[in-house]
Amino acid sequence: MDVAFRFIATRREVLGWLVSILLAAAAGCSRSDNPQTYPVTGKVTYRGQPVTSGMVMLTPEESGHAATGSLEKDGSFKLTTFQKDDGAVPGKYLVAVQAFPAEGAGLPGAEFAGKAPPIPQKYFSPGSSGLTVEIKAGENQLELSLKD
Repeated sequence: MDVAFRFIATRREVLGWLVSILLAAAAGCSRSDNPQTYPVTGKVTYRGQPVTSGMVMLTPEESGHAATGSLEKDGSFKLTTFQKDDGAVPGKYLVAVQAFPAEGAGLPGAEFAGKAPPIPQKYFSPGSSGLTVEIKAGENQLELSLKD
C-alpha cells in the first residue's frame, strides 16, 4: 500500500512541477514581456516600378530586435517583429531588400534564369545597401526608392 501511495504522490508532484514549468514558460513568452512595437508599412520601388517579390529586413544599428516583411505584388509590405504585422520597436535600423526570382522564390537553387537580379545586389545586405530608417512611436510609413 505504501508503494501505491508513494506512486500517486510522485505523480502529483511531477504533475505540479510540469504545470508550474508550463505556466512559467507561457508567462515568459507573453507579448507583455516584449518591447513595444509600432505599425510599419511601406513600399519598395526600383526605377519607379514596384519590387514585386522578396523581403524587407530591418536590422538594429545597435542591439535590439530585427523586423521583416514580405513584399506584395504592388511593392508594399508590413513589418513583423514578434507577431504577424505587429511592426517594429522604435530605433534606428539598417535596411536590406532581398528580391526573389519570379519563379521558385525561396526554393534552394532558385536562380534569376540567367538574368541580372531585379534590383542591384548591394541592397541584399544591410551593410552594403546604404539604406537606413528610424522607427518612431506611432504609425510609420516607409518609402524605399532603390537606385542603381
